[in-house]
Order: sequence, then C-alpha cells, then structure tokens
Amino acid sequence: MKYYAKVVRLRLEVACVEIEGDDIKTGQEAADRALDAATADDLSWRMLPYDTEAYAPHVEMLVSDPDLSEAGETATVIRRWMRSPESSNQDRYLVLHADLETGEGRTILQPWLSEAAGLPLADLCGEWMDDLADLSEMAVEAPRPSNGSAIIIPFPRPAPRNEGPSLS
Repeated sequence: MKYYAKVVRLRLEVACVEIEGDDIKTGQEAADRALDAATADDLSWRMLPYDTEAYAPHVEMLVSDPDLSEAGETATVIRRWMRSPESSNQDRYLVLHADLETGEGRTILQPWLSEAAGLPLADLCGEWMDDLADLSEMAVEAPRPSNGSAIIIPFPRPAPRNEGPSLS
C-alpha cells in the first residue's frame, strides 16, 4: 500500500532588536516594544539552519491510496494539495519555550488562538495538558524501556531558587 505524508519541521527566525527610551519603566514594556518593532518591514530577520540535534520533523497528515480511491482523488492532486497554503489552514502550532539552563518554561501564545476560542480551545487545552502531564511523569520516573530498543531518560528537575522579576 502507498501512503502520502505531509511532514513538517520547525525552523526559527531570529532578529536582534535594540530598545531604548526614557519612557520604558519595566522589562514588560521593553518586551512589548520589541514585539512591536518585530513587525517592521525593515527589520532584518535571519533564518537559522535546521537543527537536527534539537528538533525532529513530524507527520502532520497521512493519506493512503485506498483513502484517495474512496475520495475519488489522485496522487497528483493530494501531493499538490499538501503543498498548498489551504492544506495548512486547519493545522496550527502552540509554542512552548524552554530555557534549559534555568529550567524555566513558558507558553508563547499565538494569534490563531482567538479563532479557536470557547469549546474548541478548551478541547485543545485538555489534550495538550494530558500530553504535558504524561511528559512530566516521564521526567520523574526511573528510566524504563519504551519499545525494547530505546531507553527513556528522565529530564533533571532544577533546584528551587529565589524568584526574581520576570518578563513574562
């Protein structure tokens, strides 16, 4: 049987933004101003190379030949559709930021969340929380074989420290 898969991988863009002003009183005000500047047309963004050691691609969509036949479509049509912007309209990503040095993490909210408000967003959050709870449990359990050929290594928990001011 033949399958057609739409595979997605994460790449990052970075820009360095200088924020200056006597009217800036807090880190949050500076961060807000940096985000405003990030939408400027003249800001120089740089695409970082794909990092195979940090990020893995994932299959976003999978269609089999029988599925295509049942839908009355062809392989050419599905390949073209998978590469089109329309095929990505229903798939969105929530970004979780991790600082591995400090052990701190936060959620970077995205504009599309306003489209999913109400019950759809509650459903999504429930599924994300289940996955994160499973990940958290793996982090504190002893290593165990997962499929006979790989070992799950728990993530170290950072030592408690004094909480200072935060930009988030």
